[in-house]
Amino acid sequence: MNPNAYYVAAGGSNYNVYLFDRKGEFSWMHNPGYWISSVSLTNNGSHLAAGSFDDKIYLFNLSGAKLWDYQVKDDVYAVEIASDYSFIAAGSWDDNVYALNMDGEELWNYSCGGNVNSLDVSRDSSTIAVGSDAGAIYLFERNLTAFALLLGDESFLPKETVKKTDAVTAAETIQPIKEDTAVTGALKIR
Repeated sequence: MNPNAYYVAAGGSNYNVYLFDRKGEFSWMHNPGYWISSVSLTNNGSHLAAGSFDDKIYLFNLSGAKLWDYQVKDDVYAVEIASDYSFIAAGSWDDNVYALNMDGEELWNYSCGGNVNSLDVSRDSSTIAVGSDAGAIYLFERNLTAFALLLGDESFLPKETVKKTDAVTAAETIQPIKEDTAVTGALKIR
């Protein structure tokens, strides 16, 4: 649902994407033709993104018109629209996380070494967290390089934080990226 709960989106194994208003009244339904695994609404409810098992990411407008679809190589399990509307993040079983602009153009993708089952975009749209079947969590954080060249905005680049618990102090330590574990474009947590 969007933050003020004015709109609620849903999708499922019946191949439909739904939009309801806050009273639970049906606004529209669209049938892309395959299982809908994930939905995300913009804060104002103007757009709805959906991930599907037909290997596509969809974007619909408030009236239910399909604006575009984007083909990836396997099922799309997770999708989220950034709160500043600058991108849509999606995770697929093709092992990749994708960032698309609101026009459906790919900004970048990154292989996470295993099926991407979940992701989350921070409230300020500065970070994407991705969970992978490879047993890793990746964080993509904006800074001043590649994304700046693409969008005139900050980019997502790697930093690696390793959480270690000391039995005596129970303190967390931050370790530098090691050459054998560095992941270009992501933060890999072990």
